[in-house]
Amino acid sequence: MVVVIKKMLLMYYLKYSGVLGYFFKKALYNRYKYYFHPQKTETLFTPMNRKTIAYIACSIDGFIAKPGDDLSFLDKMQVEGEDYGYKAFTDRVDTVILGNNTYQWVMKQVNEFPHANKETFVITRQEQPSQGRVHFYTGDLQKLILNLKSKPGGNVFIDGGGRTISELLKLRCLDEIHLFLVPILLGEGTRLFQGNYPEQALELFETRSFSSGMVSVKYRVVKAQVESH
Repeated sequence: MVVVIKKMLLMYYLKYSGVLGYFFKKALYNRYKYYFHPQKTETLFTPMNRKTIAYIACSIDGFIAKPGDDLSFLDKMQVEGEDYGYKAFTDRVDTVILGNNTYQWVMKQVNEFPHANKETFVITRQEQPSQGRVHFYTGDLQKLILNLKSKPGGNVFIDGGGRTISELLKLRCLDEIHLFLVPILLGEGTRLFQGNYPEQALELFETRSFSSGMVSVKYRVVKAQVESH
């Protein structure tokens, strides 16, 4: 019986989309939710459960790049068979937000955008046509976050750079910060946190060390919320 119901739900999930589809699917789950784990049922259709997460590596002294956008300090962190939880993280993500400088740097390194299979918003001041699922966004950043959180979906990956992350902190639109600390002091370069944001308390919920010497620390931004003006 459970298998049949799951197949039926999947069929309707694929068939219906948009706001009407969202409420239809929620009603369907509520009718049959006793067949499922209650926590999964309650969280699956709650749009605001989508989290904006900055996932980024930096030096111990807080730099994400050396002068000239040089990321060579990360080379020593490459260990065969170790992705630092990246795949598990991106599997729960369906949307990416990053600044235009970061996007342009990435595209100089590769032929195809690494997140081409996810809805992506490049924050820029220059209007450009979309390229597949990559959209060049010139609008209000807070409104973008509000819009994304009003819809069901996966987490939102904030893929840098420092200016975009700091702007989201300024708007109180960042839910979690996953920092991967590289055991090096750079002294100069591009800072991760670039100031001009209000004080915000953080709640540590996970730490992990790796054989490379890298340490990951994951924080929730306490009472982080998107506020309308």
